[in-house]
Amino acid sequence: MKTTRLVLRQTTILCALLLLTSCFSGSVGRNFLPANVTRLVIGTTTKAEILDQYGPPYERIDPANWPAMHFGDDETAVILRYVYGHADLFLFDGADRFLQVEFNHSGRLVDYVYISNFSEDRTGPSVCNKNFDVFSARTNIIPGTTFKAGVLALMGANHRVLPFNKPGIAQRWYYTYAEQSKTENTVSFGQTVPKTNEKWLAVDFDAQGMVRHVQGGSDFPEDVARK
Repeated sequence: MKTTRLVLRQTTILCALLLLTSCFSGSVGRNFLPANVTRLVIGTTTKAEILDQYGPPYERIDPANWPAMHFGDDETAVILRYVYGHADLFLFDGADRFLQVEFNHSGRLVDYVYISNFSEDRTGPSVCNKNFDVFSARTNIIPGTTFKAGVLALMGANHRVLPFNKPGIAQRWYYTYAEQSKTENTVSFGQTVPKTNEKWLAVDFDAQGMVRHVQGGSDFPEDVARK
């Protein structure tokens, strides 16, 4: 079991922006060019190229120490995260970008996720937050067998279509659900806030609409207990 890639995705950025807008105008992270995301290619792009283009990451994660339920991501050896968000207290306005890149032991890109709600490169609705059973998805969405209609019947249409460049893959659907804990807190940017649990699912289709790969995970306590 290598990694889960859900906690501190867009949820982290949104929480940071909420803190900013509650206090002052400002930004989180360092801006990066979304145009570079179109050049990412699974199996081709290297970690060295990412560091050269984007600089030091906002966060680096060792997946071996990441406790959560997850599946379908066994190749991942290291995760780099880049985030940027800004908020304006006076305009009650904010936007954010999130890029997560994952590499194998050879330093080759094996997966990535890019989410933005900036108007110039918006990747879908700012909130896709309908609960789902990640274990049912793992069991019933079968690569080489399930088509888009089957995924829609099981999961619904509450997904983003994310930019994704992998040979043999025509489209990626991305489902997420996040919920604040009623019993656990965490410290974010120096303030104590309720912990946010999240689950996610990424489904990759070929040009005929057949599932070629599915992966997902959850750090909800009830899901972690079942893993």
